Amino acid sequence: MSKRVLITGAAGFLGMHAVIACLKAGYKVTGVDDLNDFTYGADLKFDRLSVLGIDPSSLAQSTYAKSGNFEFHVFDLADTPTVEAMILDGDFDLILHFATLTSIKAATLSPSVFFKANVNGLESILEGIRALRGHRPRLICASSAAVYGDSRGPLLIEEDKNLLKPASIYATSKLMGEQLCEVYGRLYNIKSINMRIFNVYGPYMRPDTLVFKLERLLQSNDPLDLYNEGKSTHDFIYIDDFIEALSCLINIEEDKLTTSEIFNIGSAKAVSVNDVIKKMEYLSGKKLDIYQCQSPKGEIGNIISCNEKFLRYFKLAPRVSFDEGLDVFHRWAQSFLNNKNKYFKNL
Repeated sequence: MSKRVLITGAAGFLGMHAVIACLKAGYKVTGVDDLNDFTYGADLKFDRLSVLGIDPSSLAQSTYAKSGNFEFHVFDLADTPTVEAMILDGDFDLILHFATLTSIKAATLSPSVFFKANVNGLESILEGIRALRGHRPRLICASSAAVYGDSRGPLLIEEDKNLLKPASIYATSKLMGEQLCEVYGRLYNIKSINMRIFNVYGPYMRPDTLVFKLERLLQSNDPLDLYNEGKSTHDFIYIDDFIEALSCLINIEEDKLTTSEIFNIGSAKAVSVNDVIKKMEYLSGKKLDIYQCQSPKGEIGNIISCNEKFLRYFKLAPRVSFDEGLDVFHRWAQSFLNNKNKYFKNL
């Protein structure tokens, strides 16, 4: 009998690739997404759904579509009764909670929208699991490395709460999600895993991220507003390595986990923004016009994943180098982005 998985944010970057991986593994997949265009144009989400076999035009008059072992629903996770009903009826073995709003700038402008999406949405999932009287699914949630804020410790160890210094509304909402999972675990014995995700990149990634932004500006010959003279460093992990890490967490034996686990998911390697610019310029054969700007409030850099815990559990390190992953992304973008300016709405 096939296992069943619920994936929230199924039309997102991580969600789409998780759906593909779970279908390949033989799961029956139920996907949920509200298809909002709050932080970037929804057309990219429709294109991701097309990759998953869903005809976006079928959603014009319906909130449901199906393709093979993948069924897709459109609704807002803050609608707790609907979420509870889906979890009660779904008999899921696994819930991957990727639905989130992700933008430091947009969160600063609209805090309530982010708390509703990132906190209330997760609460709906936890309430749905709490209502179950029998078998409970494994819950894996997408948190963010942003919860570390401007921590300057040499090692970002998951269990050291002194390192948690969120510098933005977005980061605060993700930390609140982790805390919700911890409390529900303690009070209701709901087990969860939170992934503190660093910068995942690859085909179909969000267009408001550094790598995608550079690709777009180089194609359009527009200038770049550069923060901190490009000296900030980031930790980048390619989407295939992220999916391998996720697979490890999906398949780990239950007795190896505490009620509420947290894992850093990154490459543990630092790449400066200036280096990213040079690599993208080389791939495109163009030079960027650059304007030096002050960093917006809440923007962080120079935090690098500590992968010691993940390596201790799984003995698996990322395999795709940044140069290799960037080349794959660039070739995808070159062939895919013609006449795709609709992706960049609200950026």
